[in-house]
Amino acid sequence: MKMSLKKKNGGYTLVELIVVMAIMVVLAGGSVVAFASLRNYRAKTAKDQICNNLKEARTEAMAKKTEWMQICKDSDGLKIKTSYRSAGDTLLSGNIHVSYTEKGSSTEIEIDSSHSLILTYARVSGAFEGIKTSTTPDANGKLPNQMNGTSVVYCEKIHIENGARTKGYTITLNQETGKFVCKED
Repeated sequence: MKMSLKKKNGGYTLVELIVVMAIMVVLAGGSVVAFASLRNYRAKTAKDQICNNLKEARTEAMAKKTEWMQICKDSDGLKIKTSYRSAGDTLLSGNIHVSYTEKGSSTEIEIDSSHSLILTYARVSGAFEGIKTSTTPDANGKLPNQMNGTSVVYCEKIHIENGARTKGYTITLNQETGKFVCKED
């Protein structure tokens, strides 16, 4: 007589379902962290590009003459333009927001199609000069200063972020020395 063993296969066990769910949670959590890191990477890259251009502008100004660096926005996005680089503009990738505050003010000015930031250094001291209103020299060969009455306006901080849920960066400028400090917010 033959004995037949019937195997019942009615579905998955509870343990198998829990293991699969745990694996899915771990994979989903890892992708969220990776996505947030990518968003923060763009802001960090923009901060690094601005800091590198500030260093380069200071070096060029002290070696040659007054050079300028401009952060502006056009139809292609945010850009860094310089008077000394012939290779072209540096495009800041992603949905980056850059703003600045003037010395003595707490109001942040967003860099957009109507507001740009033009910074220069003094050749002799390496100190920051006032914010410039144009990259076109006047009759004396100087770039025009942004004025508040009779006072020259200086940039105190540059703020970079890539959306509300990511870390931002602040570049604090020291007007007297031309040096700056970059910090994560």
